Amino acid sequence: MILIDGGIVYKSHINHLFYDTYEDPRDVTTSGGNLMLKSYIFLTELLQPGRNFNLWFSEQMHQKYPVLLPREVADSLPFSTAELPKILALFAVDPSSDAAYEIKRTLHRCEMPPIKGEIKHCATSLESMIDFVTSTLGTHDVSAVTTTTPSSKEGATVGQYTITAVQEIDGPNHVSCHLGTYAHALFQCHKLDGTKAYKVAVVEKEGTKSEMVAICHADTAAWSPTHIFFQVTKVKPGTVPICHFIPKEHILWSPNKQNYMSSS
Repeated sequence: MILIDGGIVYKSHINHLFYDTYEDPRDVTTSGGNLMLKSYIFLTELLQPGRNFNLWFSEQMHQKYPVLLPREVADSLPFSTAELPKILALFAVDPSSDAAYEIKRTLHRCEMPPIKGEIKHCATSLESMIDFVTSTLGTHDVSAVTTTTPSSKEGATVGQYTITAVQEIDGPNHVSCHLGTYAHALFQCHKLDGTKAYKVAVVEKEGTKSEMVAICHADTAAWSPTHIFFQVTKVKPGTVPICHFIPKEHILWSPNKQNYMSSS
């Protein structure tokens, strides 16, 4: 993501790849966060108690993230590719900078039509996110979960984990909201057909317990074959389910219903 605070710009390389289903191939070859991103992607057989895996971290995972703007503020700001010059001027972003490029690409992603089986929305305020989530799930009785992996240790580069339990989250009826790359807090939310979500209890090698959220996509036939998910797993679109953990600043919403736990 990009934070603009006193002229300092911070960027994460991985967030948008959890939202995009047809990504520019350049993103998977030039991203400095490739090692970290690849460690988040896996096939369904990993989701079993007793399985071990590694997660890579970056210094950007230790930074503070912004809060969403109030709706009245967010709605008063320009938000479209047609208004890009006005947006860059408003946030004092150099039009030739990497930050400007990322802002433009985020706007483009938000304006792209959904693929088959997808409902999507870019939320620039908490109210906007809640409205989308509740209308999409058809209920106001919802809960939110996110990954709580203990990656806050300064200087950490890799964590070694063992899965202790797996809990499905209400079948396919959920909305995932991914923190976007923009000049202020923005979440790219969507609901995709053919997906399942799970809470995954893990224990770190040193004994620290935490919980991760995993999403598995069974229907990837409409996705770009150059997407990094297929490069990492070595499978083709539409063949087998592909899963990924969501980073700690992303959110998964679901109706409040009975879940089921399998544990060792």
